[in-house]
Amino acid sequence: MAFEKTATVLGSTVKYQMNPNAKRYTLRDNGFVETNGGNFQLIRSLEATPQSKEGFKLKITVSKDLQTLKMSITNATGLKSVNIFK
Repeated sequence: MAFEKTATVLGSTVKYQMNPNAKRYTLRDNGFVETNGGNFQLIRSLEATPQSKEGFKLKITVSKDLQTLKMSITNATGLKSVNIFK
């Protein structure tokens, strides 16, 4: 999956884009972690209860230039994209 100006998750019609005024420190303050490549990544569980190891994960990755992003909802292992809107 490549970085794009607008991103959406599988099965959704809602599109998201980066704010042109976004800053690195704001991403870090909101839970994003800087990867070895300089990108920023956020991984959050979408379970009903936090103790549950089953469920889905929301993955958002922002490019290091803060202009493009990619998003996906994956299975619990984080390897396969899932359509939660079915």
